Amino acid sequence: DARLQVSNVTLTGNSENGIAMGLNSFLSVSNSIFWNNGGSLSGNASSTIDIGYSLIQEESLPADAQNLGGNLFGRDPQFADTSADNYSLRSNSFCINAGTPDTSGSQIGATDLDGQARVVHDRIDMGAFEFSGDYLRVTSPDDQDSWKIGTTQTIRWYSNLTSVRIEFSADSGATWSEITASTENDGAYQWTIPNNPSERCLIRISDAADSDPVDVSDGLFFISDVTIIPDGSRVFGTWSKLYSPFVVRGTAVVPADSTLTIEPGVVVRFNAGEQHVFTSSEFDLGMLKVEGTLMAQGSESDSIYFTRDGNDGYWGLLFFDKNTETTSLLKYAVISYASFVDSLVDSLSYEGAVSCRSASPEISHCRFDSNQKSGLQLTENSSPTVAENTLQNNERHGLLLSNAGVKGKPGITKNRVRQNAADGIHIEGTFYADIEQNRIEQNTGHGIYNASGYATVRVANNFITGNNVGVFSSGSMEAVGNLISENNTGVQPDGGEPQLMNNTFVQNTTAIYCQNSSPYVTNCLFNQNGKDFNHDAGDDSQPVVSYSLFDAGYLDSWLANAGFNLMGQQPQFTGTAPHPYALKSTSPAIERGTMENELVTL
Repeated sequence: DARLQVSNVTLTGNSENGIAMGLNSFLSVSNSIFWNNGGSLSGNASSTIDIGYSLIQEESLPADAQNLGGNLFGRDPQFADTSADNYSLRSNSFCINAGTPDTSGSQIGATDLDGQARVVHDRIDMGAFEFSGDYLRVTSPDDQDSWKIGTTQTIRWYSNLTSVRIEFSADSGATWSEITASTENDGAYQWTIPNNPSERCLIRISDAADSDPVDVSDGLFFISDVTIIPDGSRVFGTWSKLYSPFVVRGTAVVPADSTLTIEPGVVVRFNAGEQHVFTSSEFDLGMLKVEGTLMAQGSESDSIYFTRDGNDGYWGLLFFDKNTETTSLLKYAVISYASFVDSLVDSLSYEGAVSCRSASPEISHCRFDSNQKSGLQLTENSSPTVAENTLQNNERHGLLLSNAGVKGKPGITKNRVRQNAADGIHIEGTFYADIEQNRIEQNTGHGIYNASGYATVRVANNFITGNNVGVFSSGSMEAVGNLISENNTGVQPDGGEPQLMNNTFVQNTTAIYCQNSSPYVTNCLFNQNGKDFNHDAGDDSQPVVSYSLFDAGYLDSWLANAGFNLMGQQPQFTGTAPHPYALKSTSPAIERGTMENELVTL
């Protein structure tokens, strides 16, 4: 039940935590420094920690701590000389003037640990020792920032000087060139980036009067004709066309509770490589992992491009993780030359150029083209809207749905899925897939392949043309209102009693090939097929056929003729674009179907 208030304390060099909380205790921390300890803070379920305007050695607070604002994370406090146990601050410390803005009523005391005035400058410092001299700290550019040639960037600092001198080095500080001999100390200077590409750049700022104090930017930054995103970057804010292209050299992450907006016309290039195991130190692919929100919205005339850096090889993938906000958007984007990543999450592998793990962004008006595996992969309970995209020329599937134990419900509408090396749409697991108004054409394997007996698939009003097999299903399936034409096999049901209604089967080698399956075939048209029905020898298939039109004069004896079929008649197609298989007004099929089927909707 302890209550502890900690203010202007420096906690450093402790082998365990700076402060460890007991049961039912309350801790309030302000203006303090936690550095080089085993950990900064340790609480428990019954303790309360409030902390503000303090420096923490970690990148974030413990989950049970409340952030009151003004905290610095992972920043070196710049102690004067730790080897001599001197924990006062250097002139370039981020802790100077960074404490609580208003200390009235806080009982801070008049002096610091050294007996010096507790507040010297505009506001109190963090830590036990107040800095009393002139101070100067470069805050931008930071380590591994990337500034594009020809753009205008802001050099930033904070100081109590009157004016400062600014210099630039492109060789890690070996030589320096002057940007300005003197500029007013207002904390910002607009600099047009010179055509001097280097990845060893530094900015140095000093007192214009006597060069002391002086500070150099943290780490090396880049000047390039591209914007470089280093491996491990946390990315958010806006990627604008002005700074395009962006080159992602490793794994970039959109953190939870953050948003990355990508403007129309931006090109994002990823490092191509050959090592696909994410947990390996040799992993060398560029990829973008979205844990927060991605708003990548191009336009009809100005797409966003996600592609490889260079002319050869494949990059990783764009991954929406399960914490992704449902407001994420991928629209008018082109995704090409992506590959796959093994052991990305829970030892699982992902092969979609865009892969979703229990994530449901809106994906529309995009082109998935020439990827090493599949264009788009949905896993677990991902239920995005996938609409008006083109998925083509991928070396495996256009769209892959795969999960275990959970049932995603994606809407797959008005897409063009064509010329993929395996299947157009491949389904594994327990999805409910609504596949409607798509063009599924010329895929080497199957137009639609449902490999799961646990999936429920509704295939409605699609053009399914020129595939080896138009539709294969070993699970529950409804196929309604589709044009199924010019396939080797139109529909291949494997077990069960799928419903096939109001489909047009034209110019398939075999329209329906049954494997121990007895589909209900109603209100369908069969014309110019090599065979209307076929099955494996000796199996128990027995399709139930009714209210359908055949150009053949009879039904095979192994079929169950439920009546009202039109035999030996031509459907009388119009033969004209855009729908050559629409019916003429004189067709014998008009008004000869049945409405007595639950699949019929008006």
